[in-house]
Amino acid sequence: MPRQQSTPPHSLFLEALGTAFRQIRRERGESQADVAFTAGIHFTTYGKIERGKENPGFENQAQIVLALETSFTHVGELVDGFLEGRTRKSSAGNP
Repeated sequence: MPRQQSTPPHSLFLEALGTAFRQIRRERGESQADVAFTAGIHFTTYGKIERGKENPGFENQAQIVLALETSFTHVGELVDGFLEGRTRKSSAGNP
């Protein structure tokens, strides 16, 4: 029986991290370009981070957290919530 393909956990984390950054940015009413400029990151790179297509190093993560005037704790809570939701969705059809 062929094994069902799933998204690698690393990709899920990057997607969750990007989703958290996007949610916070939108709540603050800022553009990607504004956050990227404040964080000292090129705006195209920041866009890739929000889409989960770029793996930001710790320093870039810290710069984004500072630019969003939030905390790693808040970002982590959002990431956890996203990952828990994804885990429940993917296991919903499994016995």
